[in-house]
Amino acid sequence: MAYTINKTDGDVLTTITDGTLDETTNIGLPGKAYTGYGEVLNEDLVKLLENFANSTTNAPDKPITGQLFYDTTLDQMQVYDGTQFKATAGTIVSATAPSYGSLGDLWYSTNTSQIYAYTGSVWTLIGPLNATSTGAYAEQITDNLGGLQNVIKLNSGNNLVGMISGNEFTPQTYISGFETVKKGVTLTTAISDTKFQGTATNSDQLGGVAATNYLLSSGDDTTSGTLRVANDASLILGADSDIVFSQQDSDFTIRNATSNGDIIIRVNDGGITTTALTIDGETAGVIVPNILTVNTSVSSPELSGTTSVTSPLIKTNQIESDDSTEVVINDGLVVNGNVTADNLIGNITTTSTSVVSSTMLTSAVTLVIYDSSGSAVKTLYGAGE
Repeated sequence: MAYTINKTDGDVLTTITDGTLDETTNIGLPGKAYTGYGEVLNEDLVKLLENFANSTTNAPDKPITGQLFYDTTLDQMQVYDGTQFKATAGTIVSATAPSYGSLGDLWYSTNTSQIYAYTGSVWTLIGPLNATSTGAYAEQITDNLGGLQNVIKLNSGNNLVGMISGNEFTPQTYISGFETVKKGVTLTTAISDTKFQGTATNSDQLGGVAATNYLLSSGDDTTSGTLRVANDASLILGADSDIVFSQQDSDFTIRNATSNGDIIIRVNDGGITTTALTIDGETAGVIVPNILTVNTSVSSPELSGTTSVTSPLIKTNQIESDDSTEVVINDGLVVNGNVTADNLIGNITTTSTSVVSSTMLTSAVTLVIYDSSGSAVKTLYGAGE
């Protein structure tokens, strides 16, 4: 009479014919009157006792749901879930990624000392990250003094792009791109154009120069260097941009763009701010206070080789003193034309032995001397007359 073998849930597992050994599962099931059934039964008990202990490659090949298996390769207890054997507890330990796993399973890689989680399709690295990973990972570096420095390495693929350190140090063993690790974040020099991208709120330096060494455009500032403006329309001053300094070819121009606006040059005269020169915007004249006043353009007379003019007033075709002082021309007076003296008061003085020297009338000129009433009192004729 054949045996019908049922599972715990009532499903039929197999039917065993008399005198045969059923091998539907990984244990032998002897039928009625099977010769040697005692050996098979005892071996079945041993298999159950040791949970079919074997290597990963020799896992039970006819498992049923709920069957236990001790993987001697992984030193791990596993259970068959109807599809594959999976760890009953703990983490799968192996040098290579397991070919099986259920959602949430953990695998510890003995090759890299890292932990992975199974997503249901692939093993995803949990940590710690290392030099072959993308991300940040902690590491200790021995410095050139033999001390251990704790750093966080910033890695992209196989490229170390930065380090974060609480101290500045020089690695004992050379690290490409990190001859010195600075306090804070240090970017590699081994990759060209590596830089921070984005907007920063402040910076200690720009181009290697301290921020305090740059001139402000929004307030008063001072420079100890030479300031050069390499532009012909180079400098504009004033809230209304009235004063313009410009260059054209070899000419330099200072211009007051305000209508009738003056250009005034002032000096510190013994602690007093004093106007030394005024260019009058309304008259286009030049005023030199206390020394020389030019109200209009002077086309005549011509002053040649003049080294000292004391308190004169120069008007059109006329030179006169505005007070009792003399007009002194030290280095000689050149006159192209007649010399006329109106209302002459005083003497004509010369350093020669005569009032009129022999050389004064060598050319063909006529000297007329008038009295106070305007009548000619003496006429002198030069050579050729």
